[in-house]
Formats: sequence, C-alpha cells, structure tokens
Amino acid sequence: MRTPPRLLLVLLGVLLIAVGVAYVLVGDDESAPPSGPPPVLAASGDTYVGGSLPDDGADPVAVAVEVLPLALGYDYRTLDEGLEAATALMTDDFGADFARTFQDSAAELARTQKAVTQATVRAAGVVDLDDERAVCLVYVDQALVSSTTLENADAPVRVSQNRVLVGLVRQDDAWRVESIEPF
Repeated sequence: MRTPPRLLLVLLGVLLIAVGVAYVLVGDDESAPPSGPPPVLAASGDTYVGGSLPDDGADPVAVAVEVLPLALGYDYRTLDEGLEAATALMTDDFGADFARTFQDSAAELARTQKAVTQATVRAAGVVDLDDERAVCLVYVDQALVSSTTLENADAPVRVSQNRVLVGLVRQDDAWRVESIEPF
C-alpha cells in the first residue's frame, strides 16, 4: 500500500524540523543569545480553549485541537503510547498510514536523539463545514528538546510555529481526522 503524499509531507516536515533543531543545537554558534534557564518543556498549561464557534463547528475543532498535539508531539520514552492515542482519533485508513510513516521516519530519529517534541495548539477554527466533513485551520507551536539540548544548558530551545489544515469526517456520529496537511 502506498503512503499518501500529504501524509509524507507532514511527517517529513516534522522530521525536518527535528533535524534542523538538532543541527542548530549541536552547532557551535557563539552568537546565539542565552535562553535563560536550562531548556525543559513546560507543563501543558497553555492549552488552547475554543472561542465563539457555532454549535455545529465546535465538535470538529475540538477533535482537531485534541489530535494535533498527540500527532505532532512525541516523547522517545513513550512513542508507542503517544502514537496509539493520536491514531485513536483518526480514521482507520489515515491512522494506519500515519502510524506506518511515523514508525519509518520520526520514531527512529526520536529514539536516536532521545527527543521530546511538544506541540501546543495556539488557535483553531473552521475553514469548511457540512454535515459529514470539516476542514479546520490550526496554529501549532512545536518545541523540541533532545539529548543534545540537555547536554548544553546554553543551547536555546527552538520553537517552530506551524499552520496545519486538518480534514475531518463524521463516522458513527463522531468526528475523526482523515488528513493533516501543512499550510
């Protein structure tokens, strides 16, 4: 079975961000300003809370906001559990493709670099909506900490700010993610 090109682009983007951050953190750029205390991911207290959405748009946005931190964030110590939580909110086909592509790409890098990526949703809204399908635009910040970051307390944690389109479909009276595309 062939992996969908959009899914590859999303995971390639996550992988490139992780590699880029690792490269920056490993580099010996003396001109980078110190970032304050040693880099550690903050507790997830800055979770996005929905605004004034019409009732019919609130449910797909809530699912998109729930799945993206799980799908775009990971911890090398709990990769399987995180992947299972993310794919539980996806359609069967997309979840299987996502899991396969993640295991073949980002998971190995995460284990090798002992990487932890935290994805935090900053804003979300409905772009398109009908009774059976929805598309949501979600603003997500991703912060990466790896073994390299922890070895060098002066290395700044890099945060990538991303916009993502999340396609959802109604299945068995629940919204499920069927696509994640960088925007």
